[in-house]
Amino acid sequence: GDPSILFQEEESEQQGSLAPAPSQTQPANVGSGQTLGVLTTPISGQTDFDQGVAAAKAGDATTAQSLLQRFITANPGSPLIGDANFWLGESYYATGDFRQAARRYVDVADLYPGASTAPQSLMKLGVTLNLLGQADAACQALAEVGARYPNAAAAQEARAEAQRAGCG
Repeated sequence: GDPSILFQEEESEQQGSLAPAPSQTQPANVGSGQTLGVLTTPISGQTDFDQGVAAAKAGDATTAQSLLQRFITANPGSPLIGDANFWLGESYYATGDFRQAARRYVDVADLYPGASTAPQSLMKLGVTLNLLGQADAACQALAEVGARYPNAAAAQEARAEAQRAGCG
């Protein structure tokens, strides 16, 4: 069976919080104060997130979109929301739905600038806007990567993309 069923009550309690802790540990007591071990409660929906990212990386956009959208809907305060939106954007990008991809990349860049995928998301926003024929906005987004995240690997990628896009 699915071990996540053991945490359903706890997940519904965590969904109401703005930022659930990545994990909570507590000793498992075995009568008269003895401790058997430590139980770890994962982030609510962690399986959906992990499988959604894996599906996006593997090119299975339909599965990625389903799992990541379910994660985002069920965990609005999760510290992984920015990354989930990035990978959802990647799944739309892979299918050629550049408008939906751009919306997700904008969400990450504007709403979750501290997400681990924020620099890459802003760079991909520039690439996507260029594909949508919005050259000026694309160049602005690509320039913003270096301004916001000068030490990120995405900053160097953005400079290369800006050159390919003919940004001045």
